[in-house]
Amino acid sequence: NKKAAQAMVLISAEEFNRKRYPLALVIQKYSELNKEYTSYYKPIESENLESKIFKSYNMARIKTRRIANPGQTMKGSLKALVKAYDDDSYVLDFDMSQVEQRIMVSLSHYTEMIEKMRNPEKDAHTETASMVESKPPHKITKKERKAAKSVTFGKPFGLGLKKLCEKMFDDTTQEHMVAAAVTSNKWERNNAPIVNLMEDARAQALTEWKISDSLRDFIDMWEKDDSGEYLLDGNGRKIPIPVGRVTNILGFYRTFPLKGIDLSPEGVARRASGDYTPEESSIRRQAGNYPIQATAAELFRQILIRFYNACEKYGIQDKVKWHMLIHNELLCSVKNDVHPFMLYKIVKEACMFTLKGHTNYYVGINIGDNWEQCKEDSREAPIYFVDRMIARYEA
Repeated sequence: NKKAAQAMVLISAEEFNRKRYPLALVIQKYSELNKEYTSYYKPIESENLESKIFKSYNMARIKTRRIANPGQTMKGSLKALVKAYDDDSYVLDFDMSQVEQRIMVSLSHYTEMIEKMRNPEKDAHTETASMVESKPPHKITKKERKAAKSVTFGKPFGLGLKKLCEKMFDDTTQEHMVAAAVTSNKWERNNAPIVNLMEDARAQALTEWKISDSLRDFIDMWEKDDSGEYLLDGNGRKIPIPVGRVTNILGFYRTFPLKGIDLSPEGVARRASGDYTPEESSIRRQAGNYPIQATAAELFRQILIRFYNACEKYGIQDKVKWHMLIHNELLCSVKNDVHPFMLYKIVKEACMFTLKGHTNYYVGINIGDNWEQCKEDSREAPIYFVDRMIARYEA
């Protein structure tokens, strides 16, 4: 049929002819398909273990402390292949709802947004767009919501105006560049506490952290030559590399070597005026995001532990098999004799919480036959619906 035929088109004639360098688009599409094949289809063929494929985890590769798994980049069409462990099970998937934005408003003590986001039915991006556009949430258009969401996620990563424009409009025409600049400026004015949070982290990363020689040995912050040998000063002592750091909510930190960074009062004053070298800009981009994503990683670890303990408490630990951790999301199989509403109760009890001075943290609960189904927005159970079903289950 026509719809199926359109889905098979890799690059439309309209898109191809619109590009200034269309060959680059072809190369980009080939790269995407090749990655999809080598990362997923080929291993399914070569590493098939009784119709199952196993991917390892890495606890240290991602510098924001997130748990890495190759499966987390799997595209939607492939997710339909990720099914329940056996025919006697269904798939449960839950992920932390808009967790990074919730962390941003909480760590920045943004009281107005902290209170708004306690309501699980309020969409964080719509509320942000409402403040940016100075209009009621119910009058926010999809376009305005997308623009606000793009800026909210782009600012912590230090995205420049051009990248933000691409996120908002999928192009960088002069008209859209102006519109992106206007939205970005309004976002900054209306989210001053969040901007200050990120700027404090960036400034901290570019400030020398005074550490002991033993800690310097541990993180290996000494100057070396091209062959990897330590450089020595005139007294035969190793030469230290100045180091900056930024921390998350639990005190875990990421370090940044500051060799070549001007740490003098003049350098500090220059940066305070908004003038940065390319090396300083690179550090700023990484540092601004760390407190947010690294805190999200810690909270996710905690709810995983709480969920495991709750399954033991209710005696279903042997009926739940974890498949995959995807950023702030858990995918697992659950035996059919475990009532879904009982799972609602367990997930809500274990995984929805708040911290002192923070807004509420929620998870979206999805149940289906495979991972693709569980990623459909229509399958996510609203919090108030979850509450009603729990009450019905316990009645």
